[in-house]
Amino acid sequence: MYDLACSLSVSECCVIKVDKAMSIPNSMRHLSVIVSSLKLSSSTYKSLCKSNKFLRTYLLVVSHHSYITPPHVVLRKLNYLRVLDLSYTNSKHISISMIHMKCLRYLNFSGSYLRLLPESICSLINLQTLKLVDCRELLMLPKDMRNLRSLRHLDLRGCLKLTKMPSNIGQMICLRTLSFFIVGKKRGHQVNELKTLKHLAGELQLKGLQHVKDSTDAKEVDFVNKQNLTSLELSWKFDNGVDCDLLEAKKSEEVLECLQPHLSLKKLVIKKYGGAMLPSWLHQLENLVEIELGECTRCVTLPPLGKLPLLKVLTICGMKSLKCITEFYQFQSLEQLCVWDMHNLETWDSRQNGREGGAFPKLRKSIIRLCPKLKSLPLKNLSCLSSLEIKGVDELLTFPEGSLRYLASLETLIIKDCMKLTSIPGEVGNLTALKSLEIARCNQLVSLPEEGLQNLTSLNLTSLKILSCGSLQSLPVMGMTQERMKTSSLVVLKIEECPILISLSEGLRYLSSLQTLKILRCESLEFSRGDFQHLSSLRDLELWGLPRLRSFPDVQNLTALQSLQIEKCSSLRMLPDGMQNLVSLQVLTISACHYDLHKRLVRNNGDDWHKISHIPQLRTMS
Repeated sequence: MYDLACSLSVSECCVIKVDKAMSIPNSMRHLSVIVSSLKLSSSTYKSLCKSNKFLRTYLLVVSHHSYITPPHVVLRKLNYLRVLDLSYTNSKHISISMIHMKCLRYLNFSGSYLRLLPESICSLINLQTLKLVDCRELLMLPKDMRNLRSLRHLDLRGCLKLTKMPSNIGQMICLRTLSFFIVGKKRGHQVNELKTLKHLAGELQLKGLQHVKDSTDAKEVDFVNKQNLTSLELSWKFDNGVDCDLLEAKKSEEVLECLQPHLSLKKLVIKKYGGAMLPSWLHQLENLVEIELGECTRCVTLPPLGKLPLLKVLTICGMKSLKCITEFYQFQSLEQLCVWDMHNLETWDSRQNGREGGAFPKLRKSIIRLCPKLKSLPLKNLSCLSSLEIKGVDELLTFPEGSLRYLASLETLIIKDCMKLTSIPGEVGNLTALKSLEIARCNQLVSLPEEGLQNLTSLNLTSLKILSCGSLQSLPVMGMTQERMKTSSLVVLKIEECPILISLSEGLRYLSSLQTLKILRCESLEFSRGDFQHLSSLRDLELWGLPRLRSFPDVQNLTALQSLQIEKCSSLRMLPDGMQNLVSLQVLTISACHYDLHKRLVRNNGDDWHKISHIPQLRTMS
């Protein structure tokens, strides 16, 4: 069937590249021009299309992000176009009138630098689709757009500088796609313009809801009967930031209550809402798959969202008045939970009837950030959780006993900016599926659990990063001992800004699978001669900012090493003799080390030149 279609359309359809000579028959109706060069003269386009004024489709395909100027000379003659695609060109304005393109049905300026659209667009009475995706410089739309009575799709995604809508957009009654609508104060720009747009479908952002006069105007929008909308974002923006006075807060509550969407809605976003109570209809939208509540700074409670049977993604952020999360259970379908920037949140209770467990049976990813007053986390019995990030929970002293024990599916654990965290329980060793562990900026953390890390690095843990832990003095043994004849699974180890870390001798002893080792800005760290003797798989070694490093460990066993970088190790005077045995080493970088070291490595004349002369890429800078 495909071959038949191609054979029948061969005289009417053509795809050409501008760098190839090709004649275009007069019968051609649909043309795609593939452009790869940066600058093409208008005469080039004219020669392509001079005998094809009856073209119905003109697609300008710009490859490899080669922004070009559209062919205005050619476009003036194409009176019968149905489809015109000039996306991702570098035009800042359209210099031609489009009045003659009465037949045009599809127009695409996406990704261009246009600041204004020509008013002549408003004469395209048959236009059905106007795509302006990622026109980030576009300042306004033509004032007479209401004349586009046939327009069905107005795609404005990524038009970040648009601050108002053209007047009387409600007259465009065929609209099905409207990416966003900005509510204004004046007549023709108010929220009730959406009343007549009964066919709206897909995604809609409703911005500037602070300009809605009262609940009567809000009710006229009639979202409850717009059953084809799948995603709805409702946002406010008050003059003094995100806060508003009590009168405005009360009005916001009444307005939001009247913006109830149809029960078929899949995604709901509420941003910078000024009311204290969320709408009564929120937990009744049983088909919701995703909810985001952002910067609702006066809200003091959450509705029972756990009752929504299909909810998979829940994001709660910037709710500064919320102190306690209660009745936060069920969530039978929830897979991703993000809670962040909750500066006054103190307690989080996910128990149902006083019993632990059962709150998030399908939760796979959880992110908890910037909750400085939160003292404990509901982590028990999250058997499906695979990724957990905890950041900026300042009051977290330790993890409750047993909280990590049953996270059987956890693969990624990130703990950052927990300033009072003093220890990590040994039961972390029970996380048999864990592949990546990162601990950063936990200044009170004194030690890591020896047995826990030993078990982890002998199982599935492949990446361990310890960053900016100011109280950490040493690393425990990682990997199984030689007596057990097992090797470590760890592939990547990065240690950075641990100022009182003295030694890594125990931590590096059994890491025979380690491929990448990066140690940066550890001012007190010194190495022993045998620290690297078991790192037989190491490929990439970076040592940066180690002022107390005086002697380099033996390296003769690093037979797989391919890249070695040593920088700002001001006490290092010489390299070990084993450097000559590193036959796989391809790149050696030495910078800002002791003067004696740089002197010994002078090409052909230095005392240690023979140790490194076999390395293909040498970079030495004193």
